[in-house]
Amino acid sequence: MGGKKLTVKMLGGFSASYGEEVLAFGRQRESKFCQLFQILMTRPGQGFSKMDIAESLYGREEVENPNASLNNTIFRLRRYLEESPLPPGGYLTLWGG
Repeated sequence: MGGKKLTVKMLGGFSASYGEEVLAFGRQRESKFCQLFQILMTRPGQGFSKMDIAESLYGREEVENPNASLNNTIFRLRRYLEESPLPPGGYLTLWGG
């Protein structure tokens, strides 16, 4: 890994990079999976309840099935991280019910 580190900036605009490689959320910058990434970066290595995350992502929005929507968002973020320049790893883990 040669001293590379993940750098995430969230004040004054969002950006993320790993070493010199930019994590290009591109058009997805405003998407739910990008918002989920930002939420998770506020407390790295700590847990969140699915209810708290769903509330943060969807708030007052009318979502037919928040649990299914959140599961889909988690799936999409996992896939994005697997395809990103980050080293392989289990970045998102779900515990219990």
